[in-house]
Amino acid sequence: SHANCNCQNSEDAPAFVGSLADAARARGAEFALEENVVGLHADRHAYVIETTKRTLRARAVVNAAGIGAVPLATAAGFPEHRVTLYRGEYYEVTRDDLRSVIHGLVYPVYRPGSPGLGIHLTPTTDGRLLIGPNARRIEHPQDVDRDRTPPEVFLAAVHPFFPAVKREDLRFAYAGIRTKHEDGAPESDFHIGLDRADPPFVNCIGIESPG
Repeated sequence: SHANCNCQNSEDAPAFVGSLADAARARGAEFALEENVVGLHADRHAYVIETTKRTLRARAVVNAAGIGAVPLATAAGFPEHRVTLYRGEYYEVTRDDLRSVIHGLVYPVYRPGSPGLGIHLTPTTDGRLLIGPNARRIEHPQDVDRDRTPPEVFLAAVHPFFPAVKREDLRFAYAGIRTKHEDGAPESDFHIGLDRADPPFVNCIGIESPG
């Protein structure tokens, strides 16, 4: 059934997600926030999950832990999964008159073999305008804030379809990491699989955009 959303408008994403959480709690779901998984193993009928606060037993597990999915899969007995890490950075357009002319996502033409969709324009629900992300391969998650890409790279990427933006109109916004599943295929895709049926364990690995 649909959650009853007390959203102030159709773009109030936090309120919408909060309403989904409330509906899930009303049906018995429990959210264990701010808990890191430090151990995971299977016995005959369930998985034993150790967190920084407690020990849980689960009759089924869906591993959708992002950049932490491979370590959890390995702990559960599926060491065959590998991912490549890519850092994506965003710059923000600071001029109001430039932000106001972009009302939707604007993408470049996709280049086959590229690890991402290309640096593009993203207006946000709170009125910001972002340029990005790029896709730089990194070796470790700690590299998310190291060796920042200069804004000139982003300007060059969007100049063909947004020539009005200048270097002084940009400031760094944030960076994040996405993973690409390595399965040996030229165009590697998501891995979403029931890697064990009894007890069930589903691995969701390399879930990049639009995952």
